[in-house]
Amino acid sequence: MSRFRHFMRGRYGPDQLGIAMLVAGFIMSFCGHLFHFFFLSLIAYGLFGWVCFRALSHNFSSRSRENQMFLSYALPFKHKMQNFLNHIKNKKDYRYFACPHCKQKVRIPRGKGKIMVHCPRCKNSFYEKT
Repeated sequence: MSRFRHFMRGRYGPDQLGIAMLVAGFIMSFCGHLFHFFFLSLIAYGLFGWVCFRALSHNFSSRSRENQMFLSYALPFKHKMQNFLNHIKNKKDYRYFACPHCKQKVRIPRGKGKIMVHCPRCKNSFYEKT
């Protein structure tokens, strides 16, 4: 273990972009082998090589910049997916409304009848049936 630790000293190592590229490579490799698309498997192997290059690189600034650019695109998508999954999970207990003034999403418990909803962002009030 100490030899590996010594070998990796001063190298960039794994990050979120590398993990995403590994997952994409495994999916592409699986689909390429399943549907006999040689080109797709070749792209997957190229991704695996690029992941190894990034992890073993000594250039911290470039690899960090690449990861930050990836995160700037991936995190909004991740938050949208988490919100969507929360809506599905809480659909039985809550209703979601958009404020007519600022479009802020407001979560209200189901079964309360027609109530006045107060927007937490713009303080606008509107009636909705839960």
